[in-house]
Amino acid sequence: MRIAGSATFLVDRARRRAGRGVGLAVAGAVALVGGFVLSQQFPDTLAGGAGNLGVFVGLAAAVLGVQQLLAASRDRQLSVGEAPVVNQLSARLSDDYYYLRRVDIPRRNAEADGILLGPAGVLVLAIRALDGRYVVRGNDWFELLEDGGERQWNRSPTWEVARPVRALQRAMQEQGIPAVPIQGAVVLSRGQLEQASRPGAAVVPVERIGSFVDYLRQGQPADPVAMRRLADFLAPYAGGNARRPGDTPPQPAPTASA
Repeated sequence: MRIAGSATFLVDRARRRAGRGVGLAVAGAVALVGGFVLSQQFPDTLAGGAGNLGVFVGLAAAVLGVQQLLAASRDRQLSVGEAPVVNQLSARLSDDYYYLRRVDIPRRNAEADGILLGPAGVLVLAIRALDGRYVVRGNDWFELLEDGGERQWNRSPTWEVARPVRALQRAMQEQGIPAVPIQGAVVLSRGQLEQASRPGAAVVPVERIGSFVDYLRQGQPADPVAMRRLADFLAPYAGGNARRPGDTPPQPAPTASA
């Protein structure tokens, strides 16, 4: 299996996001405190108005800082979860397969944790490293509690993987790339799936991802020309492969075979 995208992309992005988050949070706190002091000491004056503005700006900066810190935490978690997925696929798959790390779907404001291109089509992955045991009903996820109860999980991975799948389908239509089979799957690199009832997408433990890809290959083969065009289209947008207008793709397209 060939791979596009940097193995350290997520770690590097987490570091940048964390730096921005800390900077925004500190600047926001300073503006918030300073603005509050001015608004209290000089009410009904220009200085007081500036203080009120400082409070607003400081609060906004603090919120953005927290959002960046949360995004950095998600990137760190994903970087840990991605390695066993890539290792399993690399050990199982031939060079007919092409894996793209953390793909930014062009002009669609959507990201996929990973996209696997192969003879049977496209597999869009949502990689999750979760703690605990889960039950899936449709697109609803529930964490099983120690007392035998359950609580709904605040983020549905099967729902989240649907967004890059739809975005990729629309991007292919815009580019005139012929339709090929596109599947979405949630890969659990950590965490245990106890039961799944009509899930919105396949939920696969990491140790079974190779078998799942083999299962998908039993269907009709994808159009090799369409797959090569899709590889050329997506490779420049894999993590760490961001390109400027006029750049050429950094990786050759795979030769998909039946």
